[in-house]
Amino acid sequence: MKNCKAFNTLFSIMILIVLVVVPDTGHTQIPQTVSYQGYLTDSGGNPVDTAGGTITVQFAIYNGSSGGSALWTDMQAVTVNQGVYSVTFSWLGGLPFDVQYYLEVAVDEDSSGTIETAEILTPRQPFTAVPYALNADTVDGQDASDFASAVHIHAGSDITSGTVAETRIDQAIARDTELTWTNLSGIPADFADNVDNDTTYSAGWGLDLIGTQFNVELPFSLSWSVAYEGAIRGANSDANGYGIYGYSSGYNGRGLYGVATGGIGIGVSGNAGGSNGRGVYGYSSGTDGIGVYGYSNTGTGGFFTSTSGNGLIVANGNVGIGTTSPAEKLTVAGTIESTSGGIKFPDASTQTTACTAGVSCWDLDENLTCDLVTEDLNDDGICSVLDCRVAIPGSVCGNDVREGSEECDGVDDAACPGQCYINCLCPVVGGKKVFITSQTWNGGLGGWQGADAKCQSAADAAGLPGTYMAWISTSTSTPASRFSITADPYVRIDGTVVANSWVELTSGPLQAQIDINEYGGTPTTRWVWTNTYQDGTAINPPAYYNCADYTLVSQSGTTFYSAVGWAGVNPPGGYYDGSWTNQNVTSCESLFHLYCFQQ
Repeated sequence: MKNCKAFNTLFSIMILIVLVVVPDTGHTQIPQTVSYQGYLTDSGGNPVDTAGGTITVQFAIYNGSSGGSALWTDMQAVTVNQGVYSVTFSWLGGLPFDVQYYLEVAVDEDSSGTIETAEILTPRQPFTAVPYALNADTVDGQDASDFASAVHIHAGSDITSGTVAETRIDQAIARDTELTWTNLSGIPADFADNVDNDTTYSAGWGLDLIGTQFNVELPFSLSWSVAYEGAIRGANSDANGYGIYGYSSGYNGRGLYGVATGGIGIGVSGNAGGSNGRGVYGYSSGTDGIGVYGYSNTGTGGFFTSTSGNGLIVANGNVGIGTTSPAEKLTVAGTIESTSGGIKFPDASTQTTACTAGVSCWDLDENLTCDLVTEDLNDDGICSVLDCRVAIPGSVCGNDVREGSEECDGVDDAACPGQCYINCLCPVVGGKKVFITSQTWNGGLGGWQGADAKCQSAADAAGLPGTYMAWISTSTSTPASRFSITADPYVRIDGTVVANSWVELTSGPLQAQIDINEYGGTPTTRWVWTNTYQDGTAINPPAYYNCADYTLVSQSGTTFYSAVGWAGVNPPGGYYDGSWTNQNVTSCESLFHLYCFQQ
């Protein structure tokens, strides 16, 4: 019955309007129902007959002849006799029927309880007026002439109770006696005369008095001589408020300027009690501006302290933390902790792990020399701390003893002599495989974990050995943080080299596009879910621009989007080195591929 046709023969809308005025006993109640009759045929034009049984039919009301969302739906079990069926609707969703509405009919052919597109009968049928609506001369037994128009006038004598706004009363209408000082009783004489002649005014510091009006004198000057109290004091309890705020747009202006000439005086002092408070906060948007500026002829330009004992001293260009006498650009009296990122050195290298005593961290064979062939493990042409080994759980990578999950340990390890990588892994024979999936999905991938699982399933189905992960980024995981990074080359399933190393993959143009799938074929489409820059880090837009970390395609009517790559050399919009991973932004409802990398 997916090819059923509907010929709507009658619409009857019962409007809640009384057509006949009934004497004292009340008035006739018009039925609150809507009847509908239709004629149903199959694709050959033959009338449908349910032979005493029923079929499920859905009725829906729209405010347009096509498209849009249903304003009301009702699904009923309908008996069809020689093509003819009749139904009654007891309620129409409270629709006012003050605009043109259309009825849509759909037959649930497969009894699934869900209406599919092919089961909807077209076109939608417009509702038309019926006698009840055309003859609506009375409402609840009252003639139309009994009701006032929207804008009308009442005589003052008609209003016996309630409150009327002054602006709604014609000014020509007389009022009762208005309230004044003279018709009030018990008012002190000093008030009753309506003259303020017994208040004394005097100007204080920074104020000028003219008659009864105060003006602020400029420059504003205050004098104070009370310990631990400020001449000017501001308090603001708002989370983003300022106790005292100063602003200057002059070239050499100062938003807030303080001077102290005492032996241990402080020009500007601030105190913040909140967990994120700022005792003194300075900001400058100028090219040569200074957010907070402190000057002293012989003392300390700026002094920072805290109850924990680790303040900040800036003196003579040196910064001291936990010490009042920094001897270098940065002197710390205590422990320096790096929770992420490590420490960056003048050669632009960053060290994230400690080195073995007596040797350089990159000197894997500990002969105090650099071998660019076996020890330049990040393939950048120099030996540096970037080439240091990192620890593997359950092992000590770099102690020349293979253990735990290590594949090798030490430059002479027999597993792969001279090729043991920084994470104690041996090179992958023939290079690491990379492919574009033959299958496509929408942006609801199940997070990066779901994307990785899809890559692994694709590799397993094609008989590819090893572990595979998806080139995809969320707010918590990226290829740069999730992949096993070595100096292995990356090659397609057909043996073509894509990049000679991770460095080449993430910094320069690819030697070949990743446009061969796990079976060695070419995909029919070229778009790939990524949300990843070429360096392997996340693009990190708002959640609705990365498919909510690849878990949703839309939410509450808002369609989500994601950055995508193009697997080919001629992408729409033009090619550039990073097009393969960051070419465009598209709806998460689209069906795109994944890039899969062997680990």
